[in-house]
Amino acid sequence: MPSKSSLITLAALTLALPALILSATAWSRLTTLSLPLPVALPALNVLLPILTALATATSRPLLTPLKNHVLRQILPYLAYTTTLPPLVLLILSLVYVVPSDLQSCASDTHWLRLFEHKDERSVRAIQTHLQCCGYNSMHDRAWPFPSRNADARTCERTMGYTLACGEMWRHHEVVAATLVAVASFLNWLMVVLVVFNFPQSEGQIRLPAWSDQRQQTRLIGAGDGAGDDQTEETEDNRGNGHENDQAEHNRIWNNEAQRTA
Repeated sequence: MPSKSSLITLAALTLALPALILSATAWSRLTTLSLPLPVALPALNVLLPILTALATATSRPLLTPLKNHVLRQILPYLAYTTTLPPLVLLILSLVYVVPSDLQSCASDTHWLRLFEHKDERSVRAIQTHLQCCGYNSMHDRAWPFPSRNADARTCERTMGYTLACGEMWRHHEVVAATLVAVASFLNWLMVVLVVFNFPQSEGQIRLPAWSDQRQQTRLIGAGDGAGDDQTEETEDNRGNGHENDQAEHNRIWNNEAQRTA
């Protein structure tokens, strides 16, 4: 029967591989179509499974010599913070998934920047891939850029396209952002699975449980009670010793009185 660590590793790989594929696909769409989506979102989602695997593989050799080191005590608490980056990536990608006026304005601004910088490679790649001309209309900031030998209708006449690019371009942006969001969620599940299960299955340091704290409190309380009982017993012994000394003193005094008489 497979061990628990083997099952956890298999489950982590099952989550990591789809996340890598989705992130790579979104990255490819982003670069091919010059989408107004930060390239860091898919790039970090590609790196997360790799970094998680490296951290898991190197944690035990690094911690073995540090039996009583403070780093070994605080590392489990720090490990829980590794679940935050996938959540941040998920939230940021969802911003680009949900259509809004702000997002439409950002897309328009990005296309305008490509047009103003005469980025022929990017605009031509978008129009060729989507088979369209211009942004809001077929004559709106289309390639070939206006010049002595070209005007706003040149793309329509030479390429034969009948659609504008703006709506389709924004749709591809939403699709890419959705792929990144799903990959971020899968990466978050993978990190949670590894952090909360894999270290405990390998016998590493884990966070103290509430039951352990209650047990420590109970032991401390029992120790205080035993100390109080011992203190009371000591005081009783002192009182008995004082009474014995007084009785011995009286006996000696009576013997001396009888001899004198």
